[in-house]
Amino acid sequence: SISYIAASGIAGSGKTFLACHYAMTQLLENKVDKIVLLRSVTQVAGEDMGYLPGSVEEKLQFFLQPMIANLKKFSNGRYEDLYSAKKIEVAPLAMIRGMSFENCVVIVDEAQNVTSEIFKALLTRVADTSKLVLMGDYAQNDKEKVKTDFEDVCERLDGMPCFEWIELLKSVRSKNIQEILRRLED
Repeated sequence: SISYIAASGIAGSGKTFLACHYAMTQLLENKVDKIVLLRSVTQVAGEDMGYLPGSVEEKLQFFLQPMIANLKKFSNGRYEDLYSAKKIEVAPLAMIRGMSFENCVVIVDEAQNVTSEIFKALLTRVADTSKLVLMGDYAQNDKEKVKTDFEDVCERLDGMPCFEWIELLKSVRSKNIQEILRRLED
């Protein structure tokens, strides 16, 4: 049975959309007890999140907006109730030590910014009753590495029966994105 799913692809290819649809479907059909949203707090251009008001969870809400918006689409109007009932939880990846993910779908966005150390901690916290969905775009790496740790993890786990790696190659958000990316990379 597949416990780990990695979706890599360009901007607008539907990684977040697909992961959130899958997670919310699992939750609403009572196949899991909760959804856990995790994200590295690496900012574009090294900006610091410390200036944002509120608790760590409140600060993280800004980073999780793409996932939250998609979960709301698929929740049949129940997102706020599910969140209040702790059926949807959020946490920064840096705080997963000691956690155990049981009977849930864990979604990790912007996985291209996750370090090998955090991947090791993360991958070893997932119980057989859970699914871990990793999403990332190698081209939007804010860690300034030639090869991301996300890509390395996908290559190392590829071929394991518990792991599925999906590469999304086209943008569904806009027909212009692929041409924009091509021109910006030249």
